[in-house]
Amino acid sequence: LSTEMAFLGQTLAQSTGSQGSSYDGDYTKLSELLTLIDDLGDDCESCRRTDAVLTSKAKVALYAHSDATAALAIVSAPGELGCFPTYASDRPDLSMIWNDAHELIAAQEKGSTLTLLEAKKVREAHKVPASIGCQYATSWCTNTEKYGATAPF
Repeated sequence: LSTEMAFLGQTLAQSTGSQGSSYDGDYTKLSELLTLIDDLGDDCESCRRTDAVLTSKAKVALYAHSDATAALAIVSAPGELGCFPTYASDRPDLSMIWNDAHELIAAQEKGSTLTLLEAKKVREAHKVPASIGCQYATSWCTNTEKYGATAPF
């Protein structure tokens, strides 16, 4: 199991990218690795809540299954699950998922690929919430009673 977990960790690290880079790997393999985590049951409950796993699930939903709704549900989940505190100020990767998901929904509604102008209008209409990859995640995202659903800054 330790060999599989090491490989899983390496693949998930590659899948989350950094500085806004996207994962150009095999989403089928990544999906299989995420299934492996789910199959571990209660032995790996904390594994399923890591930022790398949640981000990878969003990417598989969006880029492998064209399920923008599932991807948005993951990256904008309320409370701790939607905070991604280890991302701190490295928000571009999560922002890209947010924007790509909204553009996919718009393209599906339109029935064809969006023009550059249409894609820009979609991004403007669905701005990335400040809570995604929030650098203040530990004090802000976990205190929804105080700050509510939108960022105070």
